[in-house]
Amino acid sequence: MIKQCEGCGLIIQHTQPDQPGYSPKEGGVLCQSCYRLKHYGDISKVNLVQVDSDTVLEKLREMDALFIWVVDLFHLSESMVSGVSRHLGDKDILLVGTKRELLPKTVSHSKIMAQIDDFLREANIEVVDTVFVGNQGQHGKEDLVYTLKQHKEYNKFVFFGTTNAGKSTLINALAEKSNTISTSYLPGTTLDMLVVDAEFGTLIDSPGIQESTPLIGQLPLKALALLQPSKPIKPINYQLNGNQAMFIGGLGYIAFSDAEDLSVTCYLPLGIKVHRTKLDRAESQVERLQQDLLSIKGSRLVQHSIKQIKPKFDCVIHEVGFICITGNVGAISTYFPKEVTVTTRRAYI
Repeated sequence: MIKQCEGCGLIIQHTQPDQPGYSPKEGGVLCQSCYRLKHYGDISKVNLVQVDSDTVLEKLREMDALFIWVVDLFHLSESMVSGVSRHLGDKDILLVGTKRELLPKTVSHSKIMAQIDDFLREANIEVVDTVFVGNQGQHGKEDLVYTLKQHKEYNKFVFFGTTNAGKSTLINALAEKSNTISTSYLPGTTLDMLVVDAEFGTLIDSPGIQESTPLIGQLPLKALALLQPSKPIKPINYQLNGNQAMFIGGLGYIAFSDAEDLSVTCYLPLGIKVHRTKLDRAESQVERLQQDLLSIKGSRLVQHSIKQIKPKFDCVIHEVGFICITGNVGAISTYFPKEVTVTTRRAYI
């Protein structure tokens, strides 16, 4: 009898210990990898896979369901999934923003919604509603369940989104089961469609979509854990004048030329070190700072000029965090490895 792992969705097999889906126990509901992850927190043998958006969305569009697009409110820019409009444009989509607790409490609902509106405009998608949740789906769960129940025409709810957006954790919370589906800070632990029953309908977890994020594949496991904060982000502000450089861990740096009372506020996970230095000393600091945990050893830094969105904008370092820049500055450039994506947007906070 073919049995699917309840943690990752792979077909359980008992003959090839070095292959995904292996379980030494006949009749078990978890593969060995998910069992060790659930009971011991062991990530050394976790099955990982990279899934592109077209692969997932082509499968989803054949389903009759309400689609739940799960986005990470802290890593909102990175939560974009290409092709949603093309594949699911005629479907009903509910957007759920997770990890609300990571944003400072001073960030109002209206500010978050302004960013969500920009996000949906870029995706060219209209949604039936938007719900925010936090604390691993526990805060805001009642609002989400109420919203799902309002769509009485559906008894299936399909969750999709990028890796680490919090889909599996959210489904576990909705089903009121502890770690039914494998969750960790590693990208891509759900490998196939998983079905979980809840009192209000059937919840379907799809594989996390991994767009072009080569940074994740270049970092050690301890650095990946660092990038998945569990506590609220504490902003750190710097006032810059003249020519200054700001290193983000050992990944690279942002160069500010001719700054005048420039306010730079960093929204980064606890443990990521920010090192400020004079711009003319930046190059000499690169090799030393690449000994930091958050670094790609021996990587060559690539320069890009930043287009300023005045008077206040965010510089987003994908998978890491964002920096809010306010004030007057002659020019801004970034120096990061090619694996690091840096974009700008209007200020989130």
